[in-house]
Amino acid sequence: MKNRPTKSSDKRSQEKLQGKNKTSKRSTPDKMARLLQELQAHHIELEMQNEALLEAQAMLEESRNRYSDLYDFAPLGYFTFDCNGFILGVNLTGADQLGMERQQIVEKPFTLYVAQEDQPHFRDHLAAVFHGGGRRHCEIKMNGRNTSYYVQLESLLVEEEGATGAAGRR
Repeated sequence: MKNRPTKSSDKRSQEKLQGKNKTSKRSTPDKMARLLQELQAHHIELEMQNEALLEAQAMLEESRNRYSDLYDFAPLGYFTFDCNGFILGVNLTGADQLGMERQQIVEKPFTLYVAQEDQPHFRDHLAAVFHGGGRRHCEIKMNGRNTSYYVQLESLLVEEEGATGAAGRR
């Protein structure tokens, strides 16, 4: 149940406010000057905080760009999977290894690219990562556009805000 103001409490608060207004009308010029000086000081503090926040934001953006470049242009393919083996993310090298564009791969099951005989092995590997944690390794056969090849997967459970995925490296 919410506390609703009664008519008498409304009336009292209005009288109190009017009383404060009367007091403020009687303020001296010195008091007004002091208040103005305090407001100016707070304004300067806010400007300085804003500058510091803008600097921090620029540094974070630069750092994000640097790590994004390291991830995208790494010499190894990096994939992020959900617990069902769907690809949540892939770097440029990983997409290139599959002979496709990144947009064509994301949200697709990784098993589309795994040789039929190794799909159960990949699923077991993924289950071990999601349920057992730690760093896991397995070797699976991949189907390329014109050829098949073996890859070594190294996977690690990664938990981020709002999502959990296995990061795999080929």
